[in-house]
Amino acid sequence: MDLYYINCENFEGDKLNKKQHNAGRYIVEYVAKNIYKIENPEIIIENEKPKFKFSNIKFSISHSNCWVVVGFSENEIGVDIEKIKQRDYKALAERMNFTLQEDSLEDFYRCWTIYEAEYKLQQKPKSVKTIDFMKEYKISIASVETMDIENHLKLIELFF
Repeated sequence: MDLYYINCENFEGDKLNKKQHNAGRYIVEYVAKNIYKIENPEIIIENEKPKFKFSNIKFSISHSNCWVVVGFSENEIGVDIEKIKQRDYKALAERMNFTLQEDSLEDFYRCWTIYEAEYKLQQKPKSVKTIDFMKEYKISIASVETMDIENHLKLIELFF
């Protein structure tokens, strides 16, 4: 399981949201061709989820502020990244029915990113892992495979 990431804050041109979208799609195409050797990385939408038309490699894209992350796996995967910022997390946790392990903003973001990663997975996960990223972010990965995600996860930064 690989998690590729890029900082797109210095990309010129369009608004941040469009930069994030374009960077995510570029990462998918670049990694598909150069790492997984997928000759035709055409993407189709199936059940509201993007996937490769000509490969069984799975991917999930997420972004928050200037960071874009893309998870790749042989099995279905869901990935979410969020910047930790002050908010009324207690009210949100209650509204979302999150069970916080600790009464903290950090734990709220753990729950939130897990919720989003599971949503992107579109099925009940067998494995979930949340990691701290760049001090101010949480990333959660959800997989249909029973595994120790932390010991199988490779974080790889890309520079373009």
